[in-house]
Amino acid sequence: MFTNPVLEHLLQGDFETYGPRGTGDWDFTVEAVTPEQYCKGLLVDSWEVTLDKITFQVASGIHWAADGKEDVMESRELTPEDIAFGLNRYLDYGAAGMRAENGGWIDSVYVEGDTVVVETNSFNADWLSQIAMNAASQIYPPEVVEAGASDWDNLVGTGPFMFNKYVVGSHFSYIRNPNYHDKTTIDGVEYDVPFVDEMRWPIIPDESTQLASLRTGKIDIWHATPVEYKETLEKTCSGLNMKLYAHPNYRFLMLNCSVEPLNKVEVRRALMIALDRPTMRDAIMPTGPLESFPISDNLTACYTPVDELPPEAQELYVYDEAKARQMIIDAGYPDGFKGMEICAISREADYVDWATMAAAYWNAIGVETIVKPMETTAHTALVNSGDYMVSVSTITTINNLRAFRSLYVPTTPEVPNNPHYDNPYFTERYFEAEQTVDPAERSAILKELGVIAMQDVPCIPMAGHTFYNSWWAWVKNFYGECEASAYAPGTLCAYAWIDEDLKEEMGY
Repeated sequence: MFTNPVLEHLLQGDFETYGPRGTGDWDFTVEAVTPEQYCKGLLVDSWEVTLDKITFQVASGIHWAADGKEDVMESRELTPEDIAFGLNRYLDYGAAGMRAENGGWIDSVYVEGDTVVVETNSFNADWLSQIAMNAASQIYPPEVVEAGASDWDNLVGTGPFMFNKYVVGSHFSYIRNPNYHDKTTIDGVEYDVPFVDEMRWPIIPDESTQLASLRTGKIDIWHATPVEYKETLEKTCSGLNMKLYAHPNYRFLMLNCSVEPLNKVEVRRALMIALDRPTMRDAIMPTGPLESFPISDNLTACYTPVDELPPEAQELYVYDEAKARQMIIDAGYPDGFKGMEICAISREADYVDWATMAAAYWNAIGVETIVKPMETTAHTALVNSGDYMVSVSTITTINNLRAFRSLYVPTTPEVPNNPHYDNPYFTERYFEAEQTVDPAERSAILKELGVIAMQDVPCIPMAGHTFYNSWWAWVKNFYGECEASAYAPGTLCAYAWIDEDLKEEMGY
């Protein structure tokens, strides 16, 4: 994220068209991924995706901004060779597993005229987040590598800002790129961006100091304000805007479907109905979304709201202790059962809290449950071994392909998914989705799979993380977005400016 103001991706979320300042179809608060239909080319004018290749038409008239860094390179035009270089280096050093020779899906990356071609041995429906908008797939020129890419002062990019300085333990500073290739239109008037001359990102490890800096107007935007400060900030900071957003990381209970009695779907369903999830959420993760699993509710094309689920799925979301107890009896356990164990990483306090509350609810229906706090490495080894019953876990539900692959699809008989969920129809349809080029058709398959995964309950959703994006009223042309591409808030700041007069009027 600290290179983002300078370096750019091939594609970027089109926040001006589809964000809160546009149609509102996508609010650009979700980290790491933007659906293809809400993207635009940034370093490319267009792209074409087929089963065996992805072809990027490289944009013309974009220049590397090397003002003041003539010892690194000249301010020359971006070329297709630059993009091929950047992608190949990313594949060599950061994502070697994508190379065909390592069992991946990419055969080669090469220049063909004014295009860059990514030749593949199979279609990968996750191509956008893997190569075009990945946090590590920002494009940089070979001259930066030759000069020494580990030196911040050698950083040269095509982005809206140029790197100025990094003061260890203090801040990053960026200055305006006077020749940036993008523009913005406000009220029918076209403007160059960025509007500000300098942008600073302070390094403030201490949360109380972060809060004090926001209160006193020393920082203009705080993207990750903890939810517990909302009430006090509203009372003490007149003129501060706050927008709630859900982090894509979602807490859930992972059930080992290969061990008795969790190998019975009726038992797994009973365990979910036995949990008063809203009460648990309010105690542990207030304001967190309850129903954004296994597909994020941001992904409207493949997400099914609870009230539209089949009755057998809807009942899972209604807490009913008596019903859950009877379901356990009907599943063949008239006296309940013992030996249920929930493992949780001890360094994550909320993991243990989720486990503790779940154990109390399950004990109430005759399922004798204990909590086993564990060190991270030991917990990972236990889950990977398959010798566990229930684990408190986290997954990113915004990328449903990755979530489904890791939770519900066995890779091979020797490498099962961690819940050991085995549904041949689900697996068949998943691989069909992976090979479906058309996003709408793929979303339809994933929507069906989301309902199946919910009904079979290999995992029980708990809640998602939430934060507030906070910004002062003097920050103009900003609508609470968090990023335009993977971990890239810097681009958004290029379209905002500070109303200095208003800031002074407000006493800051």
